[in-house]
Formats: sequence, structure tokens, C-alpha cells
Amino acid sequence: MAQLFFNNARGALDAPIAAEDTTVRVADPVGLPATLADGDYFLLTVYKDSRRYGEDHEVVKVTAVTAESQPTVHVCTVERGVEQAAVDHVVGEPVEARVTAGTIERLVEDAKPTPIGTSDWPVTLSYDGNGNLETAVYSCGDSRVKQTLSYDGEGSLESVLFEKSADAGSSWTTVGTQTLNYDEEGSLTSTGWN
Repeated sequence: MAQLFFNNARGALDAPIAAEDTTVRVADPVGLPATLADGDYFLLTVYKDSRRYGEDHEVVKVTAVTAESQPTVHVCTVERGVEQAAVDHVVGEPVEARVTAGTIERLVEDAKPTPIGTSDWPVTLSYDGNGNLETAVYSCGDSRVKQTLSYDGEGSLESVLFEKSADAGSSWTTVGTQTLNYDEEGSLTSTGWN
């Protein structure tokens, strides 16, 4: 399900809507789609007054659109009470496709990285005789990624070999090796890729 966004898309209510209605008629739509693919949606803000600010508005989620040509009206199937309670609206109230606080919050949440070892990327770890991490195998569906870690005689990480395979039955293919270089005090000075 993909949320769609439009620049300066707008219209006005062609008919009144009660708080329980799930159909919204938008007259003279500008920049709004005439149809939607299955699973796509967009948000419309309906304003009870022309100020377009304050408390007198409602955000609705448009899940389907049918276009009528005479006059130009889009009939939208909507979910009400998306970011606040549904309210009644009258003919002529402006509607606009706007980015909302709820949309931004969802996008921020979706952008957060998934921690290693969660169900999305389960990880299998193995350790050498000294208790150092030796391999980490990450799985995503059938695909796998493996990191093999090598240590120097003092236990400092020396290199990481990255490999991938298409599925559990496939052989590993080398992607590259990251080498780590240290100064005489044991501080990491540089890394390189082969």
C-alpha cells in the first residue's frame, strides 16, 4: 500500500458529508488522480472554513476514486477520523492534498534502521576458541550474507570477509574484504576494501 503525494492538489466539496459518511464528492479537482491502483491511497484535508488553519479541519484517507465528467467531480471512497475525529461538512468547503503530521511520523518511523538479529534479518553468530566473534550470517528470505572476521595474534580485528549466497543451498560468493590497520599503540588508523 503506497501513499501518494501531489503538489497543490485541491478542490471543494460538491455535496455535504455527515461524520459517518465514507464517500466524498470533490468538485473541480485540480491535480488529484481520477483513479487509484489497488492499495494506493492519499490524504485529503477538508476545511470547515477558508482559513485552512486551526481546529476546523479533518484529514480523510482516500482509498478509491471514480471520475465523473459532467460536471467535473471525483467521487472518493474515504476512511474518516484518520488523525482526529470525523465531523460534518457542508457544500463548498475546500479540500487539499497535504502532508500531515501523521504522514511525517510514519515516514520517520519507517526510516529507522532495523536492529540486527530481529525477525526481519535473523542472524546466526559463531565464536572462535578465544571467545571472539568469528562469523555472522544474516538471512533475509532465502538470501544470505556472511561476515567472517579474522584477528591478529593480539586479538585485534584484522579483516572482515563479506560473502553472499542466493539461498541456503548455494555456495558463498566473495563480495569483498575490509582490512583494518592499527598504529603501534593499537589504535585503528585506517580501513581498506579489496
